[in-house]
Amino acid sequence: MHWIHDLNKEQRKYIYNKYSKICKYITYMMIISFMLILYSVRYFVIENNIILLALSMIIHGILGGTLIIYGNTLTAVRFKEMKKRNKYTSIGLYFGLYLIPKISSIVLEQFLTINY
Repeated sequence: MHWIHDLNKEQRKYIYNKYSKICKYITYMMIISFMLILYSVRYFVIENNIILLALSMIIHGILGGTLIIYGNTLTAVRFKEMKKRNKYTSIGLYFGLYLIPKISSIVLEQFLTINY
């Protein structure tokens, strides 16, 4: 991450635009993979096949990790101050690694206890 401090304004703007497009596309792919997770939960409950559910969760996790890496670089390019950057990164990590899996596991648990 130290290479970011050596960039001038034009390079920062170029990297910010490029990475924000990448983050936008990864977010769209994560929404699609979340829909795939919901569909595969239905498929798992009806036909008792866990392979599609496991694959879609792995894809969603890989996309989430990639989004965290690109988003961290994006906030580092956008905000020079370390305090502001750490705040946005910690909010993103909190939502990405703790809150969303917690909510989805609670929903999945409720869904499975209703149907079984």
